[in-house]
Amino acid sequence: MCGDGDGALALFRELLPDQARVQGPDHPDTLTVRHSLASWTGFCGDAAGALALFRELLPDRVRVQGPDHLGTLNTHHNLAYLTRVCGDAAGALALYRQLLLDQARVQGPDHPDALATRRWIEALEDAANRAGS
Repeated sequence: MCGDGDGALALFRELLPDQARVQGPDHPDTLTVRHSLASWTGFCGDAAGALALFRELLPDRVRVQGPDHLGTLNTHHNLAYLTRVCGDAAGALALYRQLLLDQARVQGPDHPDALATRRWIEALEDAANRAGS
């Protein structure tokens, strides 16, 4: 990243309609542009907007690419992460738990992505336990 997040966000917003028109709304490249648009929305400070975009994207990823596609898993991770950032720790924990099951099945339980997800789960469980004490 070169530091112009707002510029990147504007470019992805401009690209998406053309991408969808030329290759179709379900083309993997269109889904990738939607993912990038959601990511840049979050990078530019709009976590709630990014969360909404990832919520819209995930069912399309699952439908088009399947639940085991790495792009789908990445979208699922970003959805869990932004759910936590937006203040819903319990919702994020549920999303991370489901993600871990999928990652362990697809990538193996010791894959770096699965290990990172386990760390998020442990951190959220620890915070919940401390809050309940």
